[in-house]
Amino acid sequence: MRRMLLGLLVITGLSLPLVPQATAQNGAKAMAKPAVRGRLPAYYGKIVDDAQKARIYKIQAEYSAKLDALKAELDSLTEKRDNEVRAVLTAAQQRKLEELKAAAKKNREAAKDKQIDQAAN
Repeated sequence: MRRMLLGLLVITGLSLPLVPQATAQNGAKAMAKPAVRGRLPAYYGKIVDDAQKARIYKIQAEYSAKLDALKAELDSLTEKRDNEVRAVLTAAQQRKLEELKAAAKKNREAAKDKQIDQAAN
């Protein structure tokens, strides 16, 4: 949700104010870091300074909306492809496919429950 809002702000050309928000714990004290943050790639946190972090977060925000649009397009194409592939099957094959999927799901759930039981013991 946060990523989508940030993406919308980037698309519309708006920016979030970097004014810290007060919380119940710190009262009216301002927070030292900006409220808007991204996620640094692995190991970057150990080598970059605050200015570089801000630049990285800005770059990530610029690409976020574009990547989200591409992911949505990929999901749509994948669904369309899967529907066309399924249409090749006969009605009987489609029923059998659903049975196989249901059995596989049941087996996964049983294996998951078994792992949980083993971890509890």
